[in-house]
Amino acid sequence: MRYINLRLTYLLTRTVLTAKTVDAVEELVQSQEDQPQSHLSTRLISRELGISRRTVSRIVDDDLLLKCLKRRRAHKLTAANQADRLQRVGQLLQRFSDSDVDFIWFIDEKIFNVDSPSNTQNDRLCVAHPVRMKNISTRRLLRTRVTSSQSLMVSVAVSNLGCTELMFMFVEPAAKINGEYYRDVLMQKLLPAIRRVSGD
Repeated sequence: MRYINLRLTYLLTRTVLTAKTVDAVEELVQSQEDQPQSHLSTRLISRELGISRRTVSRIVDDDLLLKCLKRRRAHKLTAANQADRLQRVGQLLQRFSDSDVDFIWFIDEKIFNVDSPSNTQNDRLCVAHPVRMKNISTRRLLRTRVTSSQSLMVSVAVSNLGCTELMFMFVEPAAKINGEYYRDVLMQKLLPAIRRVSGD
C-alpha cells in the first residue's frame, strides 16, 4: 500500500513536470537581460504557476541544472563615482613604477569589544506563573554592562610580497582612536612586521 501511494505521488508530480512548465520556471527564475532583478523567488513562482515549491525547486535543480546563490550587499556606484575611481587608478599607475608595486602595502584593522555580546531574544529569565515582573529583584531582571569597555584591535598588512602576521593590541577604555593613535600602532606594530616581510 505504501509503495502504491509513493508511486501515485511520483506520477502526479511528473505530470506537472512538462516541457511547458519547465520553460515557464526557467523564464521566471532568471532575470531577463534587459530587465535586471526581474526574477521571482520559488514561492512566487509556485503561486504564479499553481505548483508546489518543492516542484519548483526540483525543476531548478534537476531539470535546469541551476545553482542558487545568495545575493550580497554592495555600495552602489554612480557614474560619477566610477569615473572618479577610474581617474584615481590612472594617477596611481602613473605615479608608481612596476618595481614599486611590490612595496605598496594595504593595511586594515578590526576592533572587537572584549565584552561578550548579548542577544536579548535568548537572554530570558524563567519564573513561576504567579510571580509578576514588579516583584522580581532588579539584580535578577536587568543585564548591565559598562559604558566603555576594553577593546581588541586586530591589524594585518598585505602586499604583493605577502602578508604580515595578525597583530593584536588592546585598546584601553575611553581611548580615542584618531590619526595620531593609528600612526603609533603603525609605527610600533605593523612597520617592523612589514620590514620583516619586505627584507631589504
